[in-house]
Amino acid sequence: MIRSMRLVFAKTSNDATPAAVPAETSSQPDRSRAIRRPGVIVGGAVLAVVAVVAVLALVLPGLLRAGSGDGPPDVADITAKPKTTWTFDWVGDADEQFLEDDPETAPVGDRQALIWASFDSYAYSDSQGSAAGWYEGYDEQYADGYAAGLEYEKAYSDWFDDTTFSKPLPDDEDYYPNGAYGNFDEWLGFDDGFWDARLGEDEGYSKKEKPVEPDYEPTITLLDTTTGEVVWTINLAEAVPGVDYSSTFYAFDVEESNAVAVSSSTTSGDTTSYSVVTLARSTGEVLSALESDGPTGVESFDGDLIVTSSDVGGDGTSVARYAVDGLGDEPKWQADGPASSFGASVFALGTDFVEVIGDDEGVILSGASGERAPFGADVDFAVTYDYAGSRLIRSERSDDSTTIDGWTTDDDSIWRDPITADYAQIIDGMVFTADADGDAYTDLVAVSPANGEPLWSDPWNGGFDGVYGVRDGTVLVVSGARLITLDAATGEALFSQKLGAVSGFYQGASSFYVATDNELIAYGYREKGATWSFKLGDDQDVLAVGRSLGLVDHDARTLRGLAPK
Repeated sequence: MIRSMRLVFAKTSNDATPAAVPAETSSQPDRSRAIRRPGVIVGGAVLAVVAVVAVLALVLPGLLRAGSGDGPPDVADITAKPKTTWTFDWVGDADEQFLEDDPETAPVGDRQALIWASFDSYAYSDSQGSAAGWYEGYDEQYADGYAAGLEYEKAYSDWFDDTTFSKPLPDDEDYYPNGAYGNFDEWLGFDDGFWDARLGEDEGYSKKEKPVEPDYEPTITLLDTTTGEVVWTINLAEAVPGVDYSSTFYAFDVEESNAVAVSSSTTSGDTTSYSVVTLARSTGEVLSALESDGPTGVESFDGDLIVTSSDVGGDGTSVARYAVDGLGDEPKWQADGPASSFGASVFALGTDFVEVIGDDEGVILSGASGERAPFGADVDFAVTYDYAGSRLIRSERSDDSTTIDGWTTDDDSIWRDPITADYAQIIDGMVFTADADGDAYTDLVAVSPANGEPLWSDPWNGGFDGVYGVRDGTVLVVSGARLITLDAATGEALFSQKLGAVSGFYQGASSFYVATDNELIAYGYREKGATWSFKLGDDQDVLAVGRSLGLVDHDARTLRGLAPK
């Protein structure tokens, strides 16, 4: 199961890599479009996340949901020092020892959010002890292996008792089924039984036991984030074909429709099955479902779903557009996509196109018809297309730089000259370029998407790690743990402020919010200094819950809303 995502890095120079390392991520959607070849996240993918701070430095955009560079709306502003309001038990009746510390969330409109708990498969596996490595068919193999081991021991005893030693010594491999000897992935049960018998152990001595399934069935809740009221809760094991405790899944809103979507993958033995299900936004009722043997990618487009389904062997990909209540019907259109071993990623490109990325290449299709777009025949891991506002930008990356050019959907350049730079990024409808300077960047310039000409009379030459966002007529530039605010019209520095050891960064329309290990702090975009601060408990973290901010209490395993006092 693949939720549409891009893996992006602002840096294109191999000689200038920021030293910071991500510590954790928040769930607020990231709006940047660092111009670099997309990547794919497989299995349990999540919405794109904001960059985070570690070792006193902000790491700029890491994971990015596809789009025009103008991402979903900001979190709702908290205009005064907040208080906690509603409380939601996101663990419910599940066995919490096998759940991740934080819930997963996805925004639905401005006032609701999908919330679910993620199963910690690693913790579960570690808890099984002797059960680790058990698989369907293991018990039968063990019994056969033990019997074969006894036969070998008898043959060995007979050989040893024959003092003439005229016959050859029995060979272990002769007592294994064809292809089983040394094949521990598929015949571990046989091998365990064989050696228990050979070593004279009682039957069952080292036999692995079938794991005890955890007391957990995946559920998902639609929550009103202003009141904390539950709109509905569903058991995904009952609603989604094949889903069980071990499944990975992701849920998201299908904008411009009456539905939310859930994409999932479930592995049983050597087989993985994939499904996409749509649920009525008002009730949680299943609207339609689509199952696939190969990895799937899914993205919303103009109230519908674009779904990719890759061949199990990775030979090709089918791309199709479905109505949210018609996943089981004939698609509105169907097209061939690139080969992909792990599942092709699909995402919206502006309002008219979709891009599908496979192992080595990609295709751009008309969202309306599925036909190949007039541009984008050269899409691969070096060439990509993105929108800056309404302008299409083509980028081509080499080992140490990126060349960008304004483009038309008729496959023509519209800039007089392309621009080659160490750093190139599209964020919030603006295009930025910069030069590499050791471990940082310098000479930041805003470029007009219309003609490629500089928008500032002079570059801003302070060293920085990356551009985070454009808000309220300002450009937010990060340098280590310091945030520098530039005038978006001129590029002149307005002021800077040290943010400290940041664990989460969230943007609203008029303020941004910084979470540290012990407080949440609000800052205005055009005024230096904190607007308010809110103390966090030892076991509390800040989380974006839809378009709102909330607190995760790890000790109580609850989620609490935040609102102005």
